[in-house]
Amino acid sequence: TNGISGQKDFDYYGWNNVSNYTSNWTTSTLKDMLNGIYYNSEIGECYSGTDESTAIKDTCDFSGSSATYPKGLDDTAKNMIDSEVIWNIGGWDSANVTGDTIYEKERGKTTGNYNSYPNVWTTTNDGTYHKGIGLMYASDFGYAVGGSVRNTCLKSSLVNYNKSCSTNNWLRVMGKTQWLLTPSTSGTSYAFYIRLDSYITYAYERINVARSVFPTTFLGPSVKITGGSGTTGSPFTLSL
Repeated sequence: TNGISGQKDFDYYGWNNVSNYTSNWTTSTLKDMLNGIYYNSEIGECYSGTDESTAIKDTCDFSGSSATYPKGLDDTAKNMIDSEVIWNIGGWDSANVTGDTIYEKERGKTTGNYNSYPNVWTTTNDGTYHKGIGLMYASDFGYAVGGSVRNTCLKSSLVNYNKSCSTNNWLRVMGKTQWLLTPSTSGTSYAFYIRLDSYITYAYERINVARSVFPTTFLGPSVKITGGSGTTGSPFTLSL
């Protein structure tokens, strides 16, 4: 993953804009921002705000000249991305499932496409999105529990993670809500996110709310670990 949380003022972005309540990653304004101005280290349109506020149309500067925003990707980082990997963007209608169950749903074909009549969700062929930068899956967070509680937590639903499951999760970010890639199929404006208490849920009519974002990529086969031990105090360093 490549954290985008280093900004001073705006490290929160909407999953989609205020007028588009379709929880399909292929039409997400966040997807466009990450694979557009962030990827190319440019200045351009984005939808940002403060945590839990409604994201508003803004101009974000990922060129490296702003003290407010982080610099976008350089050529080395771009060359580390495996742009041919297929992202699965299937969703589900509840967080009351275990990590292995949501993993299977994420690889399904049901996405945020809603028919106003007859008011039902339909299975589509849009369950994959090809190439680029995405976000962490709900299942990634579910599987990231360690320690002696791991086996117990993996049998618990994501929305019912207790304090032990959360504190032993290496993907937990204290003090931040966090958007996930997984859409909810309960309605056009829902997507999964991690709450401040590190439980997973999905937002009711809140897909336009600003939450923290951690861009995630698949690494290419030529990327090597060249340093670090993989711990919090000594993270891996990568090179081509």
